[in-house]
Amino acid sequence: MSSLTSNSFIDTSTPISSHSPISIQPPVEIGLSSSTVRSPVSQQVLIGQYTPSIKEEWFDAIVNNDITQVRHMIDRGVDPTMVSYVTPRKKERALNIAIELGLNEIVKELLSIPGIIIREDLGILIVDEDPALLNAIDSDNNEAIELLMNHPDIDVNHRITWYTGSLTPLQYSISEENDDTQFDVLYTDRIDKRNRSRALGLAAEKGNEYIVRRLLESNDDEIDINDEHSAPLVRAVRHNHPHIVDILLTRSDLDINQYKYGSTETALNIAIQDGNEYLVQKLLDNGADVN
Repeated sequence: MSSLTSNSFIDTSTPISSHSPISIQPPVEIGLSSSTVRSPVSQQVLIGQYTPSIKEEWFDAIVNNDITQVRHMIDRGVDPTMVSYVTPRKKERALNIAIELGLNEIVKELLSIPGIIIREDLGILIVDEDPALLNAIDSDNNEAIELLMNHPDIDVNHRITWYTGSLTPLQYSISEENDDTQFDVLYTDRIDKRNRSRALGLAAEKGNEYIVRRLLESNDDEIDINDEHSAPLVRAVRHNHPHIVDILLTRSDLDINQYKYGSTETALNIAIQDGNEYLVQKLLDNGADVN
């Protein structure tokens, strides 16, 4: 990632549109420690009345990691969700800038403000702004990931339409083959059964033994090893990962004749087509149907 400066995020030539105030809600409890919870954003002087100087002052405070000034401006009524345009088609908000730069004290401060999470953060509308959690994943900012995973307004099982397809943050991290430490941060009790099951298919496709084993620690009501959208056995065979096949075969609930959604090819069909004698024999030994 290229070096970022305050000027990277501030375009004072772009007309500043009014911003609706953040709705007032009870303070949000987040974070890894018992830090002070900020009050909700006040609806006072500056809301909807931004000038280039105020906007520049706000983003300067973020980029320069000036947490005292950030707190001061929030208390004055600045909307922390205002945007600065990097290009005419690319915009940044304070939360994403702080995540990218690893300014996690500011990330924590911003996440303690009720209403800081907006639609773009949930991945509902992907137009010109990265969702905060995916931004943290791309930035390898595991501390920010943990803060976001613990935030009540983030739906960790929401599938985000991304350039790699429609994936949850956990699945996106696996598809990008990020390190196992990041998986451990993303893999929480909030991950639902469908998310786990589809993640298993991606981990099998990538040949990631650690993640496959971690996911298979789940019991039957937490993961579906035969989910046809996931089809981990089919993916492991198609991508020639015999060590993953061996792990999957240890599960008594595995359907040896599973196939992937939209296809009638079983793992045995694929192994035969690929001329993979080892996997053909392995699958036949475990009861694969030749028909």
